[in-house]
Amino acid sequence: MTLADDLPRALACWRAGDCVEAERLCRALLAEHPDHPAILSVLVLALHGQGDHAAALGLVRRAITRSPLSAHLHHNAGVCLTALDRVQEAAPYFQQAVALVPALAPGAPTPCWRECGEGALELDLGFTATESHARAAKPVHPHLAPPRR
Repeated sequence: MTLADDLPRALACWRAGDCVEAERLCRALLAEHPDHPAILSVLVLALHGQGDHAAALGLVRRAITRSPLSAHLHHNAGVCLTALDRVQEAAPYFQQAVALVPALAPGAPTPCWRECGEGALELDLGFTATESHARAAKPVHPHLAPPRR
């Protein structure tokens, strides 16, 4: 198995609805590349697609520790939590995803600075993860970069 060939194939299987094959490919790749965030990300999609939201959540959290600036991982953590009916816990993940990639917001966010006491300012992203947004959110896939030569 090679990462450059089999990870895109696993993602293609997920897109085609073959989550079982996507999972099989990802698990084989993880044996060779433990904790690889892109592999974990595709495995999360496969498990979520099979309804195993708790396992997907554990893996997406593991991937976030390896790649904390990956918006799709935060978004998919929110999707997994929503599927587990834990919408309040999902909101911060959706907020972080939007902070990293504003295009993931359900509408056009309007960021602004606001005063939060004692002259301090904080950034208001202009986006709140509502329950309706959380329930409408769909998993997003990673953008797999071509292999480096």
